Amino acid sequence: MPFCLNIKLIQHQTVKLCSIILFMVLLLTAGCGGSGGGATGEGTSPSALPSTLPAEQLPTGAPPAENPAVSVQLFSIDPTGVRVPVGGEQQFSVATEVPPDSEVSWNVQEGETGGSITSEGSYTAPARPGVYHVVATLHTDKEVQVTTEVTVISQGLIRVQPATRFLGPGGTEHFSSEVTASPDKAVIWQLAEPGGGVLSEEGNYTASLAAGSYHILATGRSDSSLTGQATVTVTPLLPKEIVCSSSPRLPYLGWVSSNTAVIAWRCNPNGSVHWGAGQGRSQTLVNNTGKDQHFALLNNLKPGTTYSYEVEINGKRLGAASTFTTAPDQGSEASFIAFADSGSGTIHQTRLAEVMKQVPFDFAVVAGDLIYEKGADSEYDPHYFSPYGELINHLPFFPAAGNHDIVTEAGGPFRRNFYLPKGTFYYDFYWGDIHLISLDSNKVFDQKQRAWLETALQAPAQWKIVYFHHPAYSSAEYGDTPSVQSQWVPLFEKYGVHLVINGHAHGYERTVPINGITYIVTGGGGASLYPVGKNERTAFSLSTYEFVSVNITADAMILKAIDENGAVVDTVQIDKFVPPTDPPPAPSPTPPPSGASPPPPPPPSPGETPPTPSPLPPPGETPLPGAPPPQTGGEAPLPGLSNIKM
Repeated sequence: MPFCLNIKLIQHQTVKLCSIILFMVLLLTAGCGGSGGGATGEGTSPSALPSTLPAEQLPTGAPPAENPAVSVQLFSIDPTGVRVPVGGEQQFSVATEVPPDSEVSWNVQEGETGGSITSEGSYTAPARPGVYHVVATLHTDKEVQVTTEVTVISQGLIRVQPATRFLGPGGTEHFSSEVTASPDKAVIWQLAEPGGGVLSEEGNYTASLAAGSYHILATGRSDSSLTGQATVTVTPLLPKEIVCSSSPRLPYLGWVSSNTAVIAWRCNPNGSVHWGAGQGRSQTLVNNTGKDQHFALLNNLKPGTTYSYEVEINGKRLGAASTFTTAPDQGSEASFIAFADSGSGTIHQTRLAEVMKQVPFDFAVVAGDLIYEKGADSEYDPHYFSPYGELINHLPFFPAAGNHDIVTEAGGPFRRNFYLPKGTFYYDFYWGDIHLISLDSNKVFDQKQRAWLETALQAPAQWKIVYFHHPAYSSAEYGDTPSVQSQWVPLFEKYGVHLVINGHAHGYERTVPINGITYIVTGGGGASLYPVGKNERTAFSLSTYEFVSVNITADAMILKAIDENGAVVDTVQIDKFVPPTDPPPAPSPTPPPSGASPPPPPPPSPGETPPTPSPLPPPGETPLPGAPPPQTGGEAPLPGLSNIKM
């Protein structure tokens, strides 16, 4: 006789479990103090119970099972507990705990009353406010379901149409607005960026003559809390000799190392790269690969050297000439920035990009969710290449895939638009004394990736930094990622990783050192913010739009979290442990006072085995002058938490 249970595991999420009456008897037996303190009842073997995933895959906040022989295969919906205006839209996806090769189907528990959802998880709220439930069901096991609450609110947004638009310099477009939950449908139109073009009171727009990404803002006339926006990407005016069959993408850096570089662009027909050291461009590489998207590899470069380059098509230059600098040799100082959850096309993303231009750095790492909502080809230009166009033409950005980046074609556009040296979503590179490792946290249980990771971590390096999307530790609503903790964190600790950089939780958080490793969540890259939390591992957290600047010397790493106004909201210095070179002083022959501890033993005689010395106390993270005071719970390492481990 089948039965079903709805068990609330974490905030806003419920898992529906269906089994047979024997399972219920087993639970009742365990709950009533059955024999064996939770062992299976007489005549029932563990093999008769449903097969499960490892316990570490349970969502954060799930209570421990009273019967250790009973566990349930679970996954989670991302995001959880959202608020959506009437008629608004929300993209849902499943978290990484879903077993490999599993798929889910979506539905709204209340039917049409609660709105609608597509097979890809795109939810549209109904016209009536209320609390509704989105349900994801595993295709491989219809009895395994996860539910998340959706609160539909009457406070509506303004929908601006078209939401995205590509225009040439001086191009025109009319924008319209749809106001929900307000009797006054009138709006006030304005441009977010100075010099972004001309916008009339009726929504008629004339594009700027300068290429770039701009935002059209609409605000409710009688209710300023109602807002909406559209993104306009102004493409460059090309010479008449250059006719691209697809939307052109100006040259940018796809990859830079100490001896190679990849120049990328999009246009059909093919082109050629003219390049050379300094300002000279005497060398030419004719590119014959790809149809629209091109990656031209420059070899035999010198470390720490500046080169200039330009791309020509039909004898005319595509965009402006630019420069890049190769990675330096070991022993050189380096700086980089890190951010995540950026690719939403919001004004906050654009503001952060402007601040980035004022911060000196050598390269950037992006910890996932570069392309909202679904990682589609059409979203790459307005959500990535346009906002960062004036940076990526001379500075390399190294991306990691997030959950939004792989919705379309399992990440096919990610492969087409970014240069991946191994052809996989995980890779590593060196920059001076730093060994950086990028991982695909959408496939934490991929044993091939894990074996590669362990091999990569064994390579000696002055500094080891790992970055990927889903955080091992987070106090925000999603919480920790148990699969990362079980599969990867032991390797990080075993091989002396210094810093781990993540996203996924839309805000900023820094942990105290956990077994020698500092973990950073830098998910305030531009997408809508989430509330942050605080627990015993939190050194600092803040719900703000931000990115992280990292400056590294031979013996110290300085991290600064910088918000969209250019203000430093968190600063910390991580000192590299250097063992002392001088021997400790000889013990004093003076007898200790009464009651004191005895002196240390004398040095061993020749041939004797010396005693094992006590470990030196590890150094701590050093907050810099002007940094915000540490939050409660992050002022000192807790039991089980150590400082930087070498």
